[in-house]
Amino acid sequence: MGNQFKKKPLWLWPWGFLEGFIVSVGLFVLAFFLELFVPLSLFPKPEFPTNTLVLVTFLCLLILLKIIFPKSKFFNWLASVKAAIPSISLFLFSIILMGVIPQVGRGMGLPGALFNLLGSWLFLVPLIFMLITLGAAVVNRVFPVTIKNIIFTLNHAGLWVCLSAGLVGSSDKIEATVQVNQGEIAWYGTAKNGSVIELPIAIELKKFEAQFYQPRLALMGSSKTFFPKSEYDLNSNPSIKIDNLTIQVMQYLPKAFATDSTFIDARGVPFTGPAAMIQVFDSNGKAITMGWISSLTHVTAEKTLPLPDGRDLRLLPAEAKYFGSHAKIYSKKSSSVNQCLIEVNKPFRVDGWWIYQYSYDNLAGPDSTYSSFKVIYDPWLPLIYIGFAMMLLGGLGLVFINDSKK
Repeated sequence: MGNQFKKKPLWLWPWGFLEGFIVSVGLFVLAFFLELFVPLSLFPKPEFPTNTLVLVTFLCLLILLKIIFPKSKFFNWLASVKAAIPSISLFLFSIILMGVIPQVGRGMGLPGALFNLLGSWLFLVPLIFMLITLGAAVVNRVFPVTIKNIIFTLNHAGLWVCLSAGLVGSSDKIEATVQVNQGEIAWYGTAKNGSVIELPIAIELKKFEAQFYQPRLALMGSSKTFFPKSEYDLNSNPSIKIDNLTIQVMQYLPKAFATDSTFIDARGVPFTGPAAMIQVFDSNGKAITMGWISSLTHVTAEKTLPLPDGRDLRLLPAEAKYFGSHAKIYSKKSSSVNQCLIEVNKPFRVDGWWIYQYSYDNLAGPDSTYSSFKVIYDPWLPLIYIGFAMMLLGGLGLVFINDSKK
């Protein structure tokens, strides 16, 4: 390839990889100056139907270029690997920037755009360039209809559909968090920017339920935290090794209430949490200290056990094993009422809206009086799924061809 660059003068047809990378660098410089003088955040994102018209127009222009200028050197270069690799490299460079620079979602113009690359020209220009080369390659290989061309089209057109639908469809996506108190109905949600929006669906929380693992013991110092190396059951008064110490659990209360000097069993009392009476021994079996430790709850402050070496023994908050919400979903569009159980990774869908179990009152645990849901409406998501299906079919086609050759 290096010899080819030396023999052929720059910008002489047919263009090669070198011209492609120069174009990529030029486009990135253009994106830099666009973001510097006219930040992308100044322009409103096109919504339906404008974004649909933009996408269809973009695709029609690629098809018309192929029909009107079938022997165009420039179009054929765009459809070739000599333009594809530079465009992919430019797009990957913008992705790498997002991985290296923390994306805090704020910033306008430069250098603020570096912390919000998805909303800047520095991401949009490389993506458009890659969509142009990818679309040109697809249009150039649709005909003649052969098995190889069909597989090529499925793979590349599927990727084009995913990327383009994700690009233009982001403005139509609605995402909000809905916090619902038990026995109440919520028609409003809070968007990412903090604004309150009215929803076409409502959620009534009938009951929240959760199950938890036993809380974990942890030995915490100024620079390092130690955990037990083996499993244990706090109910069996175990003897636990943590670092160079032996922890003897004298008593464990899953639901406890603090008094002046001790903890009492509070099973059945809401908003209480776990506590344990602990005795600590050194490596020689000598008792060091003894006392109660507890997790933070709405009615009990966290209590730790200080050790002579400056470290603290803590009872960490219990981790959720399961949590879900029995809810009733109301829809304005279909006037429907649905009873459902919404669990983690098991959302409920109604009228194009996905309702996910999101969070709850962590300090209250199973006694939480509210449940938080994430509601998402993304009308372009089915098109993205179609794109993935096309790529899957194309991949299977490649496997079939390779097996046939063998």
